[in-house]
Amino acid sequence: MFIEINDLKKSYKDNLVVDEFTLEIDKREFVTILGPSGCGKTTTLKMIGGFLKPDGGNIIIDGKDITNVAANLRPTATVFQNYALFPNMNVIDNVSYGLKFKKIKKSEARKMAEEMLDTIGLKEHAYSDINKLSGGQMQRVALARALILNPKVLLLDEPFSNLDAKLRVKMREEIKQIQHKFGITMIFVTHDQEEALSISDRVVIMNEGRIEQIGKPEEVYKNPKTLFVADFIGRINIIEMNGEKRMIRPENISIDRQRGDFEGQIYDKQFKGVYITYFINSKYGTLQVDTLNSDIYEIGEKVYCTIKN
Repeated sequence: MFIEINDLKKSYKDNLVVDEFTLEIDKREFVTILGPSGCGKTTTLKMIGGFLKPDGGNIIIDGKDITNVAANLRPTATVFQNYALFPNMNVIDNVSYGLKFKKIKKSEARKMAEEMLDTIGLKEHAYSDINKLSGGQMQRVALARALILNPKVLLLDEPFSNLDAKLRVKMREEIKQIQHKFGITMIFVTHDQEEALSISDRVVIMNEGRIEQIGKPEEVYKNPKTLFVADFIGRINIIEMNGEKRMIRPENISIDRQRGDFEGQIYDKQFKGVYITYFINSKYGTLQVDTLNSDIYEIGEKVYCTIKN
């Protein structure tokens, strides 16, 4: 196993932030740690990167225990939420900065930085002022600065949080392309469910410092193991039928004007482009139902609901 994280723990005074965090990651795998604010995901990433010392447990990368190794000596590189670029340096100097600690000659470092900027599509901005770049360009500079160090593991701490919605989607695609191009193992931290599901090989869902579930995106979405996972990943209807509590996604309920398993009445709806979410009062409580926008129902209309298998 390329990365082994065993029983990691971290507390601040009496506040247990991370508890019994255990995870194995394959080489070249893209793993996302997902959870709400304050769940311990960034603290976990900082322990992996060497910026925080764990209170217990150990971290092994490529067969070497790095638990007590300084951050700058670990086979990792981190892209931070705020990019942490140097405003007094131009683009190429930011990218090549870390190479001087590896005792690489300035001319060679400059050549490596130019090649890296060419790879990520920023060669024409090599001598631009950092403060004149767009958010997406700054994000790519931060990635280039990390990748040029040739780390075994790239750590990303909510790197898209400062970007607008459209650019976030574009950067998701770019980060996956970069991963495939460099064949690098990535650990990504986010609170955005859509982001996690769209780019990850596996998702680690955290809640109150502990792991709730680990699995492929489709697995954690379709087969949540806990109520927290079901509610946090996407949207969920929780109903009790025949003495059994069931968790049903909005797209797994169909509605019809003529027939169905039980009756309901639409009290609200939200148009979301390709689909419409209807809010329906029924004997099982309030339900959310997603349908394609090809068949429109009106508020106040009586419908019949069927739960799909």
